[in-house]
Amino acid sequence: LFPDKGWVIEQLKHLYSPNKIVAVGDGHNDIPMLEKADVSIAYSGTHFANSQLQSIADHCIDDEEKLCTFLIQQL
Repeated sequence: LFPDKGWVIEQLKHLYSPNKIVAVGDGHNDIPMLEKADVSIAYSGTHFANSQLQSIADHCIDDEEKLCTFLIQQL
């Protein structure tokens, strides 16, 4: 379907020119997406986020309520 999740972020930026793309991920396959997003979040709510993901993320959040609050602030 598509090369990786980073490619999807590039396509969104190209097609829609959004002000900001916020990406939330918890696994290794989310790394390309977080690298391309304007704001990246490693989320450890359901299980511990990959350490490599945490090292490249702008923010690390481990609680659903904190994640929701943060996302609302990004609007």
